[in-house]
Amino acid sequence: MRMKIFLLSVSCILLTIMVADALDQRDEGAKLGLDGANQIEMPFLSTSLNRNYTEDHILVYAENQSINGTFFGPIARAGSDVKVSISSFDVAKFLNPSLPGEEINFPGILTKTNSTGAAHFTVPGVPGGIYTLLVLDNNSSVALMAIPLLITQGNLTIHTPEKIMAGDVLRMKMNTTPSENQTRIFAAVMISIKDYENASINLQNGTKNITLSLGSKSLETKGKPSLSSDLLMQVMNLLPQNSAVGMQESQSQDAELYLITDAQWPKEFYILTGVTYSPGRGLVGLRQEAIEVV
Repeated sequence: MRMKIFLLSVSCILLTIMVADALDQRDEGAKLGLDGANQIEMPFLSTSLNRNYTEDHILVYAENQSINGTFFGPIARAGSDVKVSISSFDVAKFLNPSLPGEEINFPGILTKTNSTGAAHFTVPGVPGGIYTLLVLDNNSSVALMAIPLLITQGNLTIHTPEKIMAGDVLRMKMNTTPSENQTRIFAAVMISIKDYENASINLQNGTKNITLSLGSKSLETKGKPSLSSDLLMQVMNLLPQNSAVGMQESQSQDAELYLITDAQWPKEFYILTGVTYSPGRGLVGLRQEAIEVV
C-alpha cells in the first residue's frame, strides 16, 4: 500500500515530463497572454537545439473551457493576418512548429492584428489532454508562437495552511468538479522550492525523448510520454529526502490528505502540488500552492 501511495502521488511530478511551458519560435518582442488559466510552476527547460527558456509555468485549463487570449506582436506586424490553432502535443512539433500537425476540433482561427500588432482570439474548448497552441503567420505559415497547454477533465481546489512548523503534519483539503459519481484518486507531493528550481527538463529534437533531472539523478522517457506504473516508479526515485507524499481514493469529490514533515527539514518555502485522477476518465484536476515551513 505504501508503494501504491508513492506511485500515485509522484504522478504530480510526472506531469512536468509530459508538458513544458516555453515559447519556441517567435517574433522579436512578441508575447502571448492567455486569460483564466491555472498556472503550475515548471522546472527549467532546455532543448537539443541549444535553446533555453525562461518561461516558468504550465498553463492549465479545464475540459471544454474556452481559451481567450491576445497575441502581442511587434508593430511591424500591424494589420497582418495570423492563424491560431491547437494540435496534439508532440516534442518534434513543439521544437519545430512549422512541421504539420494534427489540428483538434477546428481548422484554426483567422484574425487580424490591430495598429499595434496585437490580435485577440477565442479558441473553443477541447477534451482533456496535452496540446500545443500555435500562432502562425497566415501567409507564410511561419510559427510566431508555440506554447503547450494541459487540459484537465475538471477543476481542483486546495485548502491548506500557508505555513507549518517543521515536524508537523500538513492537513490539506481537496475538492474537484464536476461532481460525477466516479472513483477518484487524490494525491499530493511536497518538495522544497530550491529542489524544485534545481529540476530541469530537456527536449531531444529528432528522437522525441524527454529527460527529467533533479539534482544528480535523471531519467529519460522515449517517444510520446504516457502515464504508467513503471514510469512512476522511476520518477519516485528522483524525489529528494526532504519531500512528502500522500494519497486517498474516494468516490466523493472531496478528500482530506495528511503529509508528514520532519523536524530536520530546512525552514523555507515548499511547493505543494495536488492532483486528482480518475481511472475511468483520466486527469481530473491539478493545482499548486506555496507552503512555508518555519
